[in-house]
Amino acid sequence: MEFKPSKIKREGIIITFVLFISAFIFYILLAFDVGFSIVNQIGMVVLFACAIIILIRFVLVDFVYKINEDGYLTIHRVYGRNSKMLADIKISADDSAVLGKSEIDKRGKPDVKENFASSMFPQSVIGYYFMSGGKRHLVILEGGRDLFEVLKEAIEKYGKNDSEENG
Repeated sequence: MEFKPSKIKREGIIITFVLFISAFIFYILLAFDVGFSIVNQIGMVVLFACAIIILIRFVLVDFVYKINEDGYLTIHRVYGRNSKMLADIKISADDSAVLGKSEIDKRGKPDVKENFASSMFPQSVIGYYFMSGGKRHLVILEGGRDLFEVLKEAIEKYGKNDSEENG
């Protein structure tokens, strides 16, 4: 089963545009030699760098979540036509949980946290807690009720298969 979060790129585009305009204003101030030229240069570079980071991370990138038939959750990052697999997580019933947005903070701080949400300000977030290598991991996914239910069913289905094979 494959999920591709609906991406609202509007806020990323607006923030990037505002940062580029602000960097351009600093550049114009450098041309008029208003004073504090080193502050203007640093401000211009910082704003430009932030705009590029936001553009690359939130505007040009999509994520695809797949739950495979063999019980793995794979997460792919998509740039246009190119796709790269970022994570391949074995779904298991041992110490794993699917949490809604309000439950994520109540669970406690994980050892490793990965954010795979496509939007800067996602409307619905799902957290998948699991243990791996003796560490608590939290994977943040962007999705609605459908993804939440499918992940819960996958934990039940593949967790039973995993415990039957080991026991």
